[in-house]
Amino acid sequence: MAWVAPARPAEPTEPGCYVWHPSGCPRKPSVKVDTEWAHDIWGENNRGAGSSEQTCASRKSQYDSFCGTSDVEMLFVGPAGGAGPPGRRVGYLR
Repeated sequence: MAWVAPARPAEPTEPGCYVWHPSGCPRKPSVKVDTEWAHDIWGENNRGAGSSEQTCASRKSQYDSFCGTSDVEMLFVGPAGGAGPPGRRVGYLR
């Protein structure tokens, strides 16, 4: 038997820092972010995660540690018309 990761959800288009847990969150089963990208509002408000690709990427290790996983993906969507392309994936591991 082999575990097959769920299909990658459609990427959000609104600016911000987003997280997706392909394997769920075993340490906290009530955290449901395995089927879609979740806006990291707490990280933006408390860690500046929405300010840059680098700060968004820094949240990956925190989510992996919190959930007991290693496959969390972070996605930084830059502001429209801002520096750099929107919809840049960061911290991508499979």
